[in-house]
Amino acid sequence: MGTMIVIYGLSALEYHATAPILRLAVIPEELASTPPPMGCGLEKRLLRQRKNARDVARHLCGRLLGELKGLSLPVRVLTDEVSATAKTALFHASRMRDDLPREDLINLGGGLYVTTIERTLLDCACRLSPAQLMVKLFEACGTYAVPPADPRVRCAVNMLLASGEVTPEHPSGERPRIFEFYDAKGRRALPYEAQADSLPWELCFDTCGRPTQLWRRPPLTSKGRIARYIDGVGHTRGVAQLRHVLGNVIDGSASPLETEVLLMLCGSKWIGGEGWEEPWVNRRLDFPSNIRALSGQGYAIPDQMWLDRGIIFECQGKAFHADERGFEVRNGRRAGLEALGFEVREITDAQVRNLEIWDAMLEGFSRAFDMPLRKRTPAFLRRRDELHGELFGMK
Repeated sequence: MGTMIVIYGLSALEYHATAPILRLAVIPEELASTPPPMGCGLEKRLLRQRKNARDVARHLCGRLLGELKGLSLPVRVLTDEVSATAKTALFHASRMRDDLPREDLINLGGGLYVTTIERTLLDCACRLSPAQLMVKLFEACGTYAVPPADPRVRCAVNMLLASGEVTPEHPSGERPRIFEFYDAKGRRALPYEAQADSLPWELCFDTCGRPTQLWRRPPLTSKGRIARYIDGVGHTRGVAQLRHVLGNVIDGSASPLETEVLLMLCGSKWIGGEGWEEPWVNRRLDFPSNIRALSGQGYAIPDQMWLDRGIIFECQGKAFHADERGFEVRNGRRAGLEALGFEVREITDAQVRNLEIWDAMLEGFSRAFDMPLRKRTPAFLRRRDELHGELFGMK
């Protein structure tokens, strides 16, 4: 039996955030060392295999321009190669763990494996702060992915755009083929990725048809699946940290901004959240015929909806209203939702990023919707400020 090498931890998290179509794209070697933005800017020595190279280096070196292009260097791996535990510019290798069962591994072929998403999140629980871990949990349980801003990823995306394999099919800002997370009856509409071969990952474009860093995809797992997984692994390292934050996670988020708003609004007071009741996230609302004529649309999928209270929050990214068509789509959507009797509030990245503006908005929301805010004690404000600072990079 040959050497076994397992990509784990933060590197495995990056692998799971990389679209399959990106993994399959092979970057020509002549672009590898070409400086960005045309190439990847990789040092040539990282692509050359010495005759006495360890098995770890041989496995990784040949795949940096292929399926491992989404992994930042050095790649974190576990290996049973006795002499391979080392730190180099290409990899950080540690000895294989006895508590890593085969069912927690995905075989990539040739003796290379990657940990499953549940195991990956468990391994990352001790390396990430609680806020960082919750963001990754929301992403894994949601319908979006944000791959690393690596020159190899950008190069592969440019290749796919140039070849026509990836196109701005929805230049007006409409959703791609992955639509609602819940259907109009509140039933889960999307399968997990392992069951969703018919739902490919899709690069998201802004309303002007420009590619973004965001990819739409089926959810990788769910809050319930993660809870069942950690219930079955005993006292493995990271379980306590993962269990501590899992209660704040909500399935179905479709963007980083939705995740950040959900954490600020619905997170527990112990992490700095307001503790609001959990909304429906990306649940479909079908419009009756008269409202279809008003809105110009057959349905809407609100970002966050408190159905019993008649409240909808829409999280608008930076591309909001970037062109005339985008303005028309959003206006028609809002008109339709208000005609159904909903109070619609829009939240932008700039508003929630500015803590003073966000506080003023929250006070207005609380008065209008009878949704109480946490008592502003020094301890709570410290936790809230820390959460906000980590989410929006203000530290």
